[in-house]
Amino acid sequence: MINQCCKSKSDHSTSSQTDFFSKYTEQKPNLSSPTKLSHQITYKPRIYTGDTWSTEICVPDMNSVTRGDVLRAFFSTPISGPGGDDISMWDWHVDFYPQGVIFKPCLMIGLFWNCEIDEVVYETVRLTVTSNSSEYRRVQISALIYGQQDGHEYVAKCVTRTCYFDSEHPSHNFNDLMSLSDLLQKRSPYLLGRDNNALKIKIVIRPLMFL
Repeated sequence: MINQCCKSKSDHSTSSQTDFFSKYTEQKPNLSSPTKLSHQITYKPRIYTGDTWSTEICVPDMNSVTRGDVLRAFFSTPISGPGGDDISMWDWHVDFYPQGVIFKPCLMIGLFWNCEIDEVVYETVRLTVTSNSSEYRRVQISALIYGQQDGHEYVAKCVTRTCYFDSEHPSHNFNDLMSLSDLLQKRSPYLLGRDNNALKIKIVIRPLMFL
């Protein structure tokens, strides 16, 4: 009787496990079907700081940067996680405004009258990332701001966003990348070098894919 009970319990356990795994197998999404992308798992690669995925903007002397100055960079990243070749790459333009954004005064000429537009100043540290193509792109952008302690550099702040690019949205702005008042203070946590006067940021762009 004891053997029969044990056998019956074992059969019941095996049957339950079989039913569970059968149900799980039936509910697995068909990853080969392009019509079920919304049910698939999003693949997010790690933040790799190598040249393949990122570019670096360095300001050796912040005293040489005036309000409204813009620093520019151009780089390319692979369109897929495993890496790419010269053909399967995305090109990016980066504009960095370390001491605010200034729109100069201008004159708008109309059909019946002209309109003077005053100068506009945005007190923000802005990073603008622009796609060079109108094709749809879904990426994750990380901006790493470096700091220094005891002579060693480290990432003091990281700002990450998921961005969508297409013909109607070719650019994305990262305002207040860091506090402008904190950046301009004498002992800023975001300045490097022996004289505590250099600034360095790294921009990492990773594709978001479906597995």
